[in-house]
This record gives sequence, C-alpha cells and structure tokens, in this order.
Amino acid sequence: IAVAPTTLTFGPANWNVAQTVVVTGVDDLVLDGPQSSNVTVSVVPASSDDPFDALPPAVVPATTLDDDVPALAIVETDGSTVTTEAAGQDQFTVALAAQPAGDVVIDLASDDVSEVTINPTRLTFPSAQWNVPQTVTATGVDERFDDGDRPVPVVLTIDTAATTAQYDGVAPDTVQVVKRPAILSPVEVMAKGRPGSGASGSRARPPSTTSSAPTGSTSRAAGASSPASSTTC
Repeated sequence: IAVAPTTLTFGPANWNVAQTVVVTGVDDLVLDGPQSSNVTVSVVPASSDDPFDALPPAVVPATTLDDDVPALAIVETDGSTVTTEAAGQDQFTVALAAQPAGDVVIDLASDDVSEVTINPTRLTFPSAQWNVPQTVTATGVDERFDDGDRPVPVVLTIDTAATTAQYDGVAPDTVQVVKRPAILSPVEVMAKGRPGSGASGSRARPPSTTSSAPTGSTSRAAGASSPASSTTC
C-alpha cells in the first residue's frame, strides 16, 4: 500500500480539525489473495510540542484485495494464425496473465493433426518466468487434395496434476488456425488430383493411341498429350 500524505501538522488553530489520509493499493500482478497491512501514525518528537512526545503510536489496519485473475495471455502474429498445405508455418506466443506461486503446465493439441500440427505440445511456466512468452509453431499438412481453407482449433488445457492450484480453475483456451491450400502449378494440380476426379494423387490418364502414323513430327510429355489450345486447371 501507499500512503499520502506521509506527514500531518496540527497547530493551536487546527488541533481539532480532522485531516484526511489516503491509502492506495499497489498493483503487483501476483496471485497473492487479500493482503493485510498496517498504517502506523506516530508523533515526531523533534517537531512536536513536548507534552505529545510520549504518545504511543496508533496503528490503522488495512486490507488490499487482489484484482489479479489467473488466465492465459495468447498473442497471435498479426492477430491470426494461418498456415498452408505446403508445410506453411505460423506462430503464436503464450504467457500467463498473473504470477502464480508455483509451476503452470499447459498441454496443446491440434483438433485435426491431418490438417495442422503443433510444436511444442507442452509448455511449462515456472513462477519466476510467468510473463516470459513461449512460442508455439503451427504447421500445415499436405493431405494430397485441395479442400479449401480449413479452420483447425488448437486447444490449450491446464494440466491440473502438474500445476499450482491457483491456475487449476482456468478453462481451456483455443487458437483458431486456418490452413489454406498451397498455390500449385497446373502440372502439380494434375498430379495431386481434385475431389471427385479420382483417387488422390492419381496420374492423368494418357490419351488413346491410333494405328495410323502421324503425318508430321509429334512431341509428347510423359503421360499427357500437348493441348491444341491453352488449358487452365
């Protein structure tokens, strides 16, 4: 707590006029619950009339209520987390909102590891490093077909068995990771295939052959004929 003013002066003209002392709580960002303190009021003999020098100090008890709340402090790069199928990565950081008395352990899990993987999958915050951000990397997984933008929740859960009791009641938090399709060349699109066009990763069927010989020179890419006009895939 802080006290203001720290000195009061009473003279013959104002000896019976009350003076106000303001007591202010100090925000410490520590999960320490209600804290009891004392404000001591004592006479300063060197500056006071002698009859008051022998007065014993007066003690005023004060209680500071704790306004800190246990929570996770998650920061996403540019306010979002986005990956791509081509092993694209993005990161977010995790810290604690208030200092605990002991360790806080957090487990992280991707809701769909076939779309997005997470590293690391476990974070430990000792009391002394409660506000030091730890980085988590999300990586997109190529599942061999284009399924558009895929939202994948990453859930952060307190391991209550390994965590100080102050954080046991913190509810799981979620980071919504979006995995976007990779930008592919037409050849890559043909190699990967699309939903509804056959098995994933199957090759394009080669054109049928004829018994007649060509009248001029002919070139052929492996497994595909050259189109007569431009083709967009």
